[in-house]
Amino acid sequence: MYLQSLELVGFKSFVQKTQLEFTRGVTAIVGPNGCGKSNILDAIRWVLGEQSAKALRGGEMADVIFSGTESRQALGMAEVSMTFAECEKDLGVEWNEVRVTRRVFRDGRSEYFLNKSACRLKDIHQLFMDTGIGRSAYSIMEQGKLDQILSSRPEDRRTIFEEAAGITKYKSQKREALRKLEHTETNLLRLADILKEVKRQIGSLQRQAAKARRFQSLMRDLRIFDTHLSHRNYQALQMEWEESRSRLESYEESRRAHAGEIERKEADLAAFRVRQEEIDLRISSQREQMQNLKNRIFSGEQRIETHSQRKTEFVELINRDRAEIESAAKKLQEQESQIVETDRLIRDLLAELGNKQQELNEREGSAQKLREKRVSTERTLQAATSKNIQLERNISRLRAEISTAESKRNALHIRNEMLVSEEGLTRQRLESAQQKLEVLQDTLADMENAVTQAKQDTAEAELQMQEAQRLRREKELQVQAKNKALAELESRFKVLSELHASGEGFDEGTQAVLRGLDQPDFFKPAILGALASLIEVVPEHIRAIESVLGSALETILIKDVSFAELLLAGLTAKELGRASLAPRSWITALSPWEKPPLPSGALSWALDSIRCSQDFYPLLAYLLANVALVPHPEIAFQLKEEYPDYGFVTPEGEFLSCAGIATGGRARQASSSTLIRRAQMADLEKNIALASSESEAIAAEHAHTIASSESTRVFFEECRESVQQRQLEHSRTQSELSIEQREMRNASDKVTNISKEINELAVHAQRAQEQQTNLESALKDLLTQVEEMREAESNLQVQLEEERQRESNAFDDLQDLRIRVATENQRQEALLRQRQPMASRLSELNEILEKRKKEILSYENRINSLENETIELRQSIAGWQEEQREVETQLAEFGTERREVHETVELLESTLRTARKQLTDLQDQQGQLEVRSSELKMRSEHLCEHLRKRYQIALPEFQPDSYALICALKERSKSEEKVATDVQEPEISWSQVEDLVKELTERIESVGPVNLEAIQEFDELEQRHGFLEQQNHDLIASKAELLEVISKINQTTKELFSETFEKIRLNFQEMFIELFGGGKANLLLANESDPLESGIEISAKPPGKQLQSISLLSGGERTMTAVSLLFAIYMVKPSPFCVLDEMDAPLDESNINRFIKILDRFIEQSQFVVITHNKRTIGRADTLYGVTMEEHGVSKLVSVQFRSKDTARTNTPSVAETFGKDSNLHSEQQELIATN
Repeated sequence: MYLQSLELVGFKSFVQKTQLEFTRGVTAIVGPNGCGKSNILDAIRWVLGEQSAKALRGGEMADVIFSGTESRQALGMAEVSMTFAECEKDLGVEWNEVRVTRRVFRDGRSEYFLNKSACRLKDIHQLFMDTGIGRSAYSIMEQGKLDQILSSRPEDRRTIFEEAAGITKYKSQKREALRKLEHTETNLLRLADILKEVKRQIGSLQRQAAKARRFQSLMRDLRIFDTHLSHRNYQALQMEWEESRSRLESYEESRRAHAGEIERKEADLAAFRVRQEEIDLRISSQREQMQNLKNRIFSGEQRIETHSQRKTEFVELINRDRAEIESAAKKLQEQESQIVETDRLIRDLLAELGNKQQELNEREGSAQKLREKRVSTERTLQAATSKNIQLERNISRLRAEISTAESKRNALHIRNEMLVSEEGLTRQRLESAQQKLEVLQDTLADMENAVTQAKQDTAEAELQMQEAQRLRREKELQVQAKNKALAELESRFKVLSELHASGEGFDEGTQAVLRGLDQPDFFKPAILGALASLIEVVPEHIRAIESVLGSALETILIKDVSFAELLLAGLTAKELGRASLAPRSWITALSPWEKPPLPSGALSWALDSIRCSQDFYPLLAYLLANVALVPHPEIAFQLKEEYPDYGFVTPEGEFLSCAGIATGGRARQASSSTLIRRAQMADLEKNIALASSESEAIAAEHAHTIASSESTRVFFEECRESVQQRQLEHSRTQSELSIEQREMRNASDKVTNISKEINELAVHAQRAQEQQTNLESALKDLLTQVEEMREAESNLQVQLEEERQRESNAFDDLQDLRIRVATENQRQEALLRQRQPMASRLSELNEILEKRKKEILSYENRINSLENETIELRQSIAGWQEEQREVETQLAEFGTERREVHETVELLESTLRTARKQLTDLQDQQGQLEVRSSELKMRSEHLCEHLRKRYQIALPEFQPDSYALICALKERSKSEEKVATDVQEPEISWSQVEDLVKELTERIESVGPVNLEAIQEFDELEQRHGFLEQQNHDLIASKAELLEVISKINQTTKELFSETFEKIRLNFQEMFIELFGGGKANLLLANESDPLESGIEISAKPPGKQLQSISLLSGGERTMTAVSLLFAIYMVKPSPFCVLDEMDAPLDESNINRFIKILDRFIEQSQFVVITHNKRTIGRADTLYGVTMEEHGVSKLVSVQFRSKDTARTNTPSVAETFGKDSNLHSEQQELIATN
């Protein structure tokens, strides 16, 4: 088998589909660094199943997909396919060619294919197992892996030796067998638990199934009796119901006759009521007409009176309006004379105002000229003042600058003195910091030693704390286990107590009495309890006492006889079951039992095994009188012959009563009795007390461990705080040291800065002196200009005062004239305002005169209208009074007729009430009969529903089976007379059948809840138990077979590995000597007694060296050692192909020649793919692939097939030309010379 081809699509830098064809011999892959040569090796490892992205030089598996460049988009998938040829023999398959493909997508999804068929990674691993091919096998060798082989642990070197020995498949089978063995053991444990649980369930289901079978037997008999009894009762009910239905029909006919008569009478009554209503309507209409006439007459009289009052009012209004007209005429004449006088005064004022306005205009022109002259003078004065102010500001500025310059010069002097003083102080502080720094360095060294010691103490304290915590956890687990066991005991005791308190195991009637029936508050104080709960029996004799007392154990002791009577009455009335009651007064009245001598061979009297209160002792003495305990049934029978009046009982419960009745035997599953339950409760109380004491003891130990753990924790915390405190002090001291060092640097820098600043201050002081001199000269010039400006400003001030005086006089005269003109204008406006209301008043008086005249005319017209309307009203009132008298006569006639009709209606209503009462009585009788009929119907339906629900039988369709009923009766009555099927049916006692139904129902109810599925479940569980037993046997057999297989695999792998290891060791020694030209090398098992798990040590000593470890070898020596080991393995089991990634990089020229010679020896056995930069290795290649990267980030493949030397020179381009280089390279010329 050999590697035929490798195909890459989208894998790392190989974005386009790239295919490498491999031939037998050596194939070299060359190219510059970073062009993608190692990506080919990664592709081979990846397609063979490499799962580590880190081993492929990536962060995640999606990193092997081409991620794109500046000119190419990223791909979403990467695929690598590897094809092998001539695979039939080496792989054991039918195919000549095998193609392995792996594909990955960016979403993380991965696919594997074998000959283009989807497969699992496991299938690929199994296919190449023990062939030397794999992601981590010796068929792929890189420089890092060589170092890993030599420097890894001895146990990790076994992989390549196991691959060469061909035991990888066996080890895989062993792992699978061990996994199956582990699963088998787990299944055995689970199966044991399941079998244990199934056995427990079988016991429970067996009891339930027996109970269910008894229930089914009772139900069969009950079904026969109940169905036949229900059928008989159903037929009786149906006959009674049919009789009631016939009576109902007769009642219905009578009811219809009475109803018809009532309807006729109601029709007559309705007719009279209609007539009465018509009369009432006519009376109502007449009364309404009468009332309307009265209202009209009253309304007319009221309107006449109103008209008279209105007429009087209108006469008074006319007289008032005439008086107002006379007064308005007088006022009108006076107002007209006042308006004429006002018009004359207004004309005189207008003439005088015109003269004074002309004079005012002339004086305003003169005043305006004086104002303009004064404003001009003020502006000139203001300009002079502004200039003077500016000069004074400049003077103030110069004086401030002079003061500032002088202050600055003084400040510079003071600053210079301060700097000199500060320089001296800084030098002193620098010397002090130097001394303090030396002290801190010494302190810091002491603190570092203290911190180290504190850390050691903390580590010891932590170990002590961990040990104390471990002990604490152990004690906690013990406490939890004890508490859990105690809780289980208490829970079981509680359950038993609840069962004991509720009377579990007693008959239903006994339980009902113990519950107090339906009046627990009334009955429970009088109930002392069941006899079984009031006595204590020696545990060994419980069965004997139960056998003797039997149902008497359920006897309930009562304080008073009256309560016993009430309880029995309640049980009977509510059908709650049966119970035995024993009043205390009756017990104390029993005669005491005198113990006779104990028969020889008896153990004791049965009464001696019981402890109880003296109040109940007479009852027990009566029940157990003359009953003795004997060890065996044989002795009991012997003694019974001698003492026929005595009873004998064995500890196992075999009982020969005083009456001569022998009772014995045992059920398959014994039930838990009350006495046994009480004994169990006593044992549980003892166990609970013991468990409580043990739990308290362990709790005390736990508390001690908690205290110890807490003390160690406190000590650890103290140590840790001490470490932290010392570290804090160390850090603080270190910080102080850093601060002092920084202070020293700062002080040194400060001295330098102060010296520089003193020099700069001297220069600044000289400049300040020159500036002050210039400022004082400029100040003198400004003071001269200010004096000149002040004199000009004074002259302008005098001129301005004179002009202001003249302007003031002119404005005073002008103001007087304006006042006079304004006064005349006000007089004119007052006259105009006075005239305007006069004209308005004149118009108003004219309007009043006209309005009053119109009102008088209107009042006179309305008086005439009222007088006419009053005459018409008097005539209408007379007509209405006549019509009123006629209506009163008609009302009297209608009243007489209504009284006659009312008397007839009352007579009809009395007759109708009597008829309705008779109908009601008839309906009541009919209703009672319907209720009885419904009751019969419901009872019939109840019987049908009862049989349908309980037995799934339709009662109307039920066909009685007399023979089955008689057989069931005969079986129940245990009659010995045989009834034949052809004999005529005898008389059946239905009262006996009814009693049997009640008895069977009570017995079924006393059985309690029944699981009818228990029978089938019990059978199924038995089948499952058998199946599980068979499975258990099979698993045990499988475990034995797996152990035998593992033993055989261990023997086979041990032989194969030992044989292969010895061959490789000898080959390694020979190959090492050949490659190194001498020296020694060896392979040793770290543990020769266990070769299957032993590590492998490598010893290598090149010529002239005595090295103790292979880690001391140089890079080239390590490579040659690894090559020796690799080819030593190949001599034993060569791989179909081998990939060597730059293995020759560390080798010199001589070692390269040896490497190539060794390579030539194995060409016939294996196929080699070499990634190299070495010219000699390239020259040995049969096929050459060049990897280049013309486009950034995209690898491109160029192949060269070597032929014979002559053909290569004439036809084949050189390697340099293949990669686009100059063919006249120095290296190729040298090779050409060497070839020639």
